[in-house]
Amino acid sequence: MNYTVQELKADKLTVARDANVGNALAGKIAGVQVLGQSGAKFGSPNIRIRGVNSLTGGDPLYVVDGTPVASIADVNMDDVENLTVLKGPSASALYGNRGSAGVIVITTKRAKAGETTFSVNHSTTMDRVALLPKYQNEYGGGYSQEWDTFAYNPAIDPVEWKAFDGQKILDYSADESWGPKLDGTLHRSAFSWQQGPEFGQLTPFSPNPNNVRDFFETPISNNTNFAFSKGGDNYQSRISYTHIDNKGIVPNSSQKKDFVSAKNTYNFTSKFSATLDVTYSATRAKNVPADNYGSSGGTAASGFTGVNPNATVSGFNQTIGSFNQWFQRQLSIDDLRNYKNPDGTYRSWNIGGPRDAKPKYWDSPYTQMYESTNLNNNDRIYGSLGLSYKITDYLSASVASRRDWRNYYGEGRIAYGTLNAGGLGAYANYGTTGFENNHEALLAFNKNFSKFSVVANAGGNIRYSKTGVYTQSTVGGLTTPGFYNIAASKDRPAVQSLTYERRVNSIFGNVSVGYNNIAFIEGTIRNDWSSTLPKANNSYLYPSIGGSFVLSEILPKNNILTYAKLRGSVAQVGTDVGPYAIGLTYTTGNPFGSNPTQYLPTQLPNQDLKPGLSSAYEGGIDLKFFNNRLGLEFTAYRNNNKDQIIGLSVPSTSGYSSALINAGLIQTQGFEIHIGATPIKSANGFTWDVDLNFDRNTSKVVELADGLSNYQLGGPTWRTLTVNARVGEQWGLLVGRGYKVNDKGEKLIGTDGHYIPQDNKAMGSVLPKFKGGLMNTLIYKNFSFRANIDFVVGGKFFSTTKMFNAYAGLAQETAGLNELGNPKRDPVSEGGGILLPGVTEDGKQNTVRVETQEYYEDKMFAFNEKWLYDQTYVKLREVALGYNIPKTIMGGKLFKSAKVAFIVRNPVLIYSAAGGGIDISEAEVYWTEGGQLPPVRSFGINLNLGF
Repeated sequence: MNYTVQELKADKLTVARDANVGNALAGKIAGVQVLGQSGAKFGSPNIRIRGVNSLTGGDPLYVVDGTPVASIADVNMDDVENLTVLKGPSASALYGNRGSAGVIVITTKRAKAGETTFSVNHSTTMDRVALLPKYQNEYGGGYSQEWDTFAYNPAIDPVEWKAFDGQKILDYSADESWGPKLDGTLHRSAFSWQQGPEFGQLTPFSPNPNNVRDFFETPISNNTNFAFSKGGDNYQSRISYTHIDNKGIVPNSSQKKDFVSAKNTYNFTSKFSATLDVTYSATRAKNVPADNYGSSGGTAASGFTGVNPNATVSGFNQTIGSFNQWFQRQLSIDDLRNYKNPDGTYRSWNIGGPRDAKPKYWDSPYTQMYESTNLNNNDRIYGSLGLSYKITDYLSASVASRRDWRNYYGEGRIAYGTLNAGGLGAYANYGTTGFENNHEALLAFNKNFSKFSVVANAGGNIRYSKTGVYTQSTVGGLTTPGFYNIAASKDRPAVQSLTYERRVNSIFGNVSVGYNNIAFIEGTIRNDWSSTLPKANNSYLYPSIGGSFVLSEILPKNNILTYAKLRGSVAQVGTDVGPYAIGLTYTTGNPFGSNPTQYLPTQLPNQDLKPGLSSAYEGGIDLKFFNNRLGLEFTAYRNNNKDQIIGLSVPSTSGYSSALINAGLIQTQGFEIHIGATPIKSANGFTWDVDLNFDRNTSKVVELADGLSNYQLGGPTWRTLTVNARVGEQWGLLVGRGYKVNDKGEKLIGTDGHYIPQDNKAMGSVLPKFKGGLMNTLIYKNFSFRANIDFVVGGKFFSTTKMFNAYAGLAQETAGLNELGNPKRDPVSEGGGILLPGVTEDGKQNTVRVETQEYYEDKMFAFNEKWLYDQTYVKLREVALGYNIPKTIMGGKLFKSAKVAFIVRNPVLIYSAAGGGIDISEAEVYWTEGGQLPPVRSFGINLNLGF
C-alpha cells in the first residue's frame, strides 16, 4: 500500500465484548474518532476519519467481505476476523465516491480446509448508570424559599378539607428547585392532594440525594454466539448465530438482536470456485428512551430516510429531560412509580395545585415509559454470490453480485390523558424498505518478470439503489383512548409516501509495478456516471498515483532497524448528490377538503450542478526495530475539497429557502502516529504489548461562494448559538452570546454586578486539537489483562444539561456557601448571593454581589459561552482479565480451548474538562450535548469454549 492502512485483529476489537463494532473502535486507530451514543438508548456511534473533509461533514463507507453495508450496527462482532481502515480519497479507486471520507473494511471469519470446529461464546453483564450530574440537596421544589399555606374556602372545598387549613404547601406547579430548605419541615406533598393512601398526609420536607439514580435499573444482559465451521478438500463452510438480549437501564426499555450468517466457498475445480455469503440481522427495540430537551424531545431512531417523521415516532417517553432540567430534589422515586390513579387518570409530582391535581408541565417519568411507548423493528439481509476462474497462473477473472436489503418499521404512542398531544392521545408509524445492488466484474493480473512484479486489475461496477418510505400519523387525537391505529385518528390522518432511486455506473483499473521488493509504484483510475447529476456533468474521472521505497532492503542487516519504508500518494475523487436534487419534484400533501395538494421543493434545483472534487496528498514512513519489538507508523496528509454541493440560503421572496450550488474549498491537514511495542517478552511467559495511537488535524474553510463568508451548519439553538463554516476559520465555529472582555481578556461586569454580554461572538471550533488511544496487553502464561484508553484534547461543545441543571436550581453549584461563608441563596442584603469574578469597564475589580437565583435563571439562560466546555477527556473504555483454562483439566476430551474473562465496559471517565456529570464522548450531536441520557457501565463474565 502506498497510503496509510491500519488493521485490527478480532482480539483487539473484542476486549470487553462490545456488541457494536463501531464502539469497539474507540481509541484503537489513529485518525479515527468515535462519536458515541448512550447505551441507555442502545445507540450506535458515528465515526469520523481524519476530521472533517467537507462543509457538511461526511461518514465513512462500511464494506463487509466486499459488500457495502449502510450501518455498522448490523455487523455481527462475533463474525469479525479483522478490520481495516482506509483513510481518505486514496481508497476511492477501489470503492468509488462513497470512499471519499474513508472506508472501514471488515473481513469475516471463514472455515479452513481440513478443520472442523464448534465454538460457544457467551457473556453476561450487569448494566448500571455510570455518571450523573452533581445535584444540590439543600433546597426543594418551588420558585421561592417562602412557604405557602393552604387556605380553606368553604365555598369550593369539601368540608373535610377544613382540617387542612394553614398547612404548609409548595407551589406544586413549579418544576424547579429554588424552594424552601430541605430541613424536615412537615408539609403537604403534591401526592397528598391526589387519590391514594397519601391523601391528606403531612410528610417531612427532606432531601432524596439518590432519587435520580434510584429511577434507573441494574439489568442483566446476555450475548451468546454459536459458530460451526467445516472445511473439506473442495469446500469450506461456516455458520454462525448470535442472540443479544439487552435490558435497558431505563424501566420498560429493551433491545434484542439476532444475527445469522453463512459463509460458503466451493471449488468446482482447481481453477473454478464460487462463494456465497449471507448475513441476516434482526433488531427488536422496545421503548427506546428519548433524550434531548424537555418532555417531548428525542433523537430520531435510526432508519429515517428522506423525511422527518412525526415527533410521536421519535419519542415522547422522555425522562432525563425532567431529571436534569426540570425537577425537584425532595421527590421520592417510590412516589413517582405509582403513576396512575384508581380511576385511570395519571398522577404527577408537578400539578396545578391542591384544587387542580392534574399534571401541569410534567407527567411522571413512569407514565412516559409505560404509557407513551414506542417500538423499532429493523431487518437487514446482506451478502454476495461470486464466481472466480483462474485463467492462468497469473490471470484470473471474477464476477460478483451483492445486495444490501433493509426493512425498518417504527411506531410511537402518546397515551390519552397525558400532557403531550393536548391530552387527546396520538399514534404514528413509519416504515422504509430499500435495497442496494452492486454487480461487478474484475480481471486480475499478477506476475513476476525477473526482478519486476506487476499487479493489475481492471473492472466495472453497476450500483443501483431504491428506497420506499412512508409515514403516517393521527391528527386531532384518538377516537378511542388506548386504540393505537391510524384508523383511530379523529381528523384525516397525515400520510406521506416517497420513493428514491439512483444508479452509478463505474469502470476502474489499477497497476502496481515493483522492483526487487524494494521500490513500488502504483496508479489507479476510475470513472463514475451518476444518475443524480445533470447529464452534461454526470461523468467524472478521478485518478491516483503513489509509490513506496523499502529502505531496509538496501541497508546492511542489523539488530536495530528491522524494516523501513517510505511511501507517498496523490489521489482525487469526485462526489455526487442525493436523488432528485437537480429537477423540480413535487411533494404530495394532505388534501384540502376534496382537492389534492402538491408542493414545490423548498430548495431551488440546479441543472448546471457539477460533481464535487477532493484531492488528497499523503506521505509517511513505516519503521520496525529490534526484530519487530518496536514499530512506528507516521503519516502526514492534506486534503483539498472543492466545488462541494451545498444548499445556500436565499431570500424567502424567491419562493425557496435555499439553492443548490457548487461552492467552497475546505482544506484538512494533519498527521497520525501509531506505535506498537513489546517492551517485555520474557522466557517465563510474561509479555507486555503496547499500542499507542495519536493524531492531530485541522480543517480550515478557505473559501465559500462569491460574496459569501459564512455558511451556517446548525442552529440557532437557545436563541443565538450556531455552528458555522466561516472563511479563514476552522470548520465548526461556534458563534453566539458570550462574555464581553477587555484587551487583557478579562470579563467585563456592569454596574449591576452581572456580566456584560457580547452577541455574535466567535467562541472556538468544535473540532478537537488532537486525540488518540492507548491499549495495554499483559500476558503471563494462561492469564491475560487488557485495558483500552482513549482521549480527546480540545474542541468546544455546548451543554444543555449544564445550563438547565443550573437554571432549575438542581445543580450543586447553585447551592452551598459563598466566599463569605453564607448560603449562596440567602439575599445579598443578608450576606448571601455570589460575587462574579471580573472587572468593570474602567478596569476595577467587581465588588457588586448578585442574587444567585437571578444569575442562573435570568442572566445566564442562553448565555451561550457560560455553557461551552472543552471536549477534553480521558476515558478508560474497556478492561478484561482473562484466564485460558488448560485442556488438561478435562483430559483434553471435553473441549479444545476454553477461556473465561471478567470484562468491564465504560468503567471510568478518568478526566473531563466539563467537570463531570456528562460524558461528551456520548453526546447525541457533534457540537451540542442537548440533554443526553446517562452513560452505561457494564461488568460481567465472558466464557469462550472451542470444541
